Amino acid sequence: MAAIPRQEIRFKINPKLGSLGPQLQYSKIMDLALDKANREIILPVIQRSVTIASRTTKELILKDYALESNNNTITRFAHLMVGTLAGSLAHVTCKEPLRVSLYSNLRNLIQNLMSGSETIEQLIHMLINDNLDLGCAIIEAVATRQVAS
Repeated sequence: MAAIPRQEIRFKINPKLGSLGPQLQYSKIMDLALDKANREIILPVIQRSVTIASRTTKELILKDYALESNNNTITRFAHLMVGTLAGSLAHVTCKEPLRVSLYSNLRNLIQNLMSGSETIEQLIHMLINDNLDLGCAIIEAVATRQVAS
């Protein structure tokens, strides 16, 4: 989760979870689960997204800027386009793999702390639903920065 400093990541912890345990504990669990999930899926997602974005950008630039004589303008637009496309593709393609990985990681972490499979399932689904977009945004930011470097 290098794209966003860890101390700046704010997880959504549903107030309904307060009856099951302290909020700080859920934030720590989410931090561990999301970090591990991102590490598991980030490389293939970013590689695929950057490859597709690069090829798409090349074709679009060749088509749309064929008559442009200023190479600096073309280069600037290409960098902006490939970064935006790679980030958006990464965001979209990471959602389901991230959900699956988060579920597995949260289940492993929470099972050690509490019992009651129905309660655990509700807790896991609530944490995932509230924080999945945050995880996708982190991967999107990493993909966008990967292209820029």
